[in-house]
Amino acid sequence: MGAPDFDLPSIDAAGTTVEPSGLLREACARAGQYRFTSLPGAAAEIKEVADVWRARSAAGERVLTLSGAEASESQFRLRAPGQRVLHLATHGFFLDDRCSAAAGARGIGGLAPTSATTSERATGSPLLRCGLVLAGANRLAEASGDPQDGWLTAEEVASIDLSGVDCAVLSACETAGGSVEITEGLVGLERAFRIAGVKSLVTSCWAVDDQATREWMTEFHRAFDREHGDTARAVRATSLAVRAARHARGDSDAPFYWAPFIATGR
Repeated sequence: MGAPDFDLPSIDAAGTTVEPSGLLREACARAGQYRFTSLPGAAAEIKEVADVWRARSAAGERVLTLSGAEASESQFRLRAPGQRVLHLATHGFFLDDRCSAAAGARGIGGLAPTSATTSERATGSPLLRCGLVLAGANRLAEASGDPQDGWLTAEEVASIDLSGVDCAVLSACETAGGSVEITEGLVGLERAFRIAGVKSLVTSCWAVDDQATREWMTEFHRAFDREHGDTARAVRATSLAVRAARHARGDSDAPFYWAPFIATGR
């Protein structure tokens, strides 16, 4: 799932029942509106990743791709449970306790405030202040309480049964981050997916470049197959391969481009 159309209403799946994410909307109602830009690299990335899987998928294993208006909250809730591997290529968000945009988005300038923020403080669980944005995210003001508002919070992720998922790849900015809670440690997207039952994750430690991420992710899924589903070994192999490829092309091999992603879990 990736490259959502942030400006169009999502295509919702009939019959899904979810808890509203209105607390996020209420907490940041006075913080200004944020606009997410399209991700050309993510659009190409999900196609390339799907091609990698289709080229060597086991008999009977289906590869499903969702983008544009189909890359919605409802489709994630409907389709994600029961999948073996999840790949999400979109913008990530992290709102600090003052409801400002603390963690940017996948590409430079991806998250831009359209009005000044205020000092209004966010309240509630830190899992409400981070997540991924999907179809319709730029229409938050029009959601009027609709739980399928395009802002998939970590708290919403934690409520989904993803116990059948071996690996979830969060191809967005700073998805390894979160809030440090005195009694809980780091609470964010990684924690939410682990609560949901995902066995291993790939997350990013900083704001990542859209096109460089596309290259890294395509190589990762090849390495995941070569390493027989060992996520940590696949991440290491991918980072080394991408660094070598960039060096050979004469591109910058600074860690910014090849080392943002880490593996957690088994």
